[in-house]
Amino acid sequence: MFARTHASARSMRRRFIPLATLAALALVLIPGCDETDATSIRIDIAPDGSGTLVTSGIVTPSKGRPVEDATSGGTITWTGRAGIIVSKGKFTTLSDLTLAGITFEVAGGAASQSGAGRGPSILRVTLPRGKSAAWASLLAGSTDADRDQARAIITENPGTSTLASSVKITINAPGKVLGSGVSLRARGVAATRSETQAVLQIPSDIASQEADPIVWHVSWEPLAPTTTPAPKPAPASTDAKKP
Repeated sequence: MFARTHASARSMRRRFIPLATLAALALVLIPGCDETDATSIRIDIAPDGSGTLVTSGIVTPSKGRPVEDATSGGTITWTGRAGIIVSKGKFTTLSDLTLAGITFEVAGGAASQSGAGRGPSILRVTLPRGKSAAWASLLAGSTDADRDQARAIITENPGTSTLASSVKITINAPGKVLGSGVSLRARGVAATRSETQAVLQIPSDIASQEADPIVWHVSWEPLAPTTTPAPKPAPASTDAKKP
């Protein structure tokens, strides 16, 4: 998909909550991914409501990288910079998390540690739009010029590329997903589910429009506990002792 390694910003750390977090600079190929994974959010939820957050977004830095300063000869002229930054962190309570304006409310089994794994859980994700939609601009670029520059540098076919045209949010639930529904019906907005995963796709232009927030509901039920069958007793010996 992304055919080359590109100039980009330096590595930086992101902190989502006061726990150890990790920010990784992803300026190389993204194997097994499509272009929607470049501007995305992934949340892996544990039964107690804690979990892992991974975000991915484009960057178009103006400052050159050290490799540019270390390159000479051949009348090289750098024409642009773009890259993809992936940040990863851990959170203790999803309901306390706010991601660039996006809020999360959990009810049911995963709402508290005391109720972890007991009964169905419902997650309400509220995504602001317009000027309040910092999440969209931080992940998919704040202007068309940023997105065009990223496509021109990162992709092989910028004219047909869909890079940064939408933001994908993936919820990996600690159980079987029962429902995935979104409040907004518009072209390109899609809420899907499969097994233990729910996915919401939102076009960048929809996110930038001044309008009511988008509300996404995801529900799941705990997976049935797996039990190990008791070992079968050894068969009685059929050999009889001779007198």
